[in-house]
Amino acid sequence: MTPEDLFAAFFGGGPPQSGHRHHGHGQSEQVPRAQLLQMLPVIFLVLIGLASNFTSRDSGAGFSFTETTQYRNERSSTSLNITYWATDEFEDHYPQGTKYLAEFDRQVEIYYVRTVQSDCDKQDNMMYRKVMLAKRTGNAAEVQKARNHPRPKCREMERIKSRHKDIWRAAMYFSPY
Repeated sequence: MTPEDLFAAFFGGGPPQSGHRHHGHGQSEQVPRAQLLQMLPVIFLVLIGLASNFTSRDSGAGFSFTETTQYRNERSSTSLNITYWATDEFEDHYPQGTKYLAEFDRQVEIYYVRTVQSDCDKQDNMMYRKVMLAKRTGNAAEVQKARNHPRPKCREMERIKSRHKDIWRAAMYFSPY
């Protein structure tokens, strides 16, 4: 079986044929039609994917960590007391005291922890680069200064990790709860 036979078996619409291929007048018109019919499921899936992207474009995440014209209603999450802003329609979708609001707050907190962790990683990388550059100079004071490079997001991450292990764990292991 040649590579062409394998290709024909998967995409050409039939079992591999040995020897020379002879197409009668009627067969040559059916080959492109058969290939098109085989591609229809793929085309259909692509169109469904595109359609879902356009229809699911509501207002984005439903919240923002900064106030904007769209997100202008200040809220605070339950456990971490994270300030975030929501749309005017927020309470229509997440009424006060409901399970839906509690789940939404939890997702805001998980997203926040992931953002803080990302910022901490950036600060760690910056400190590491400064230490490496300082080591090249051979100046011990510069090395120590580089090691003491401020990393406020890492301190915040440690605080969250020690006080709210469940939220930290959910954020780090990509589990909602």
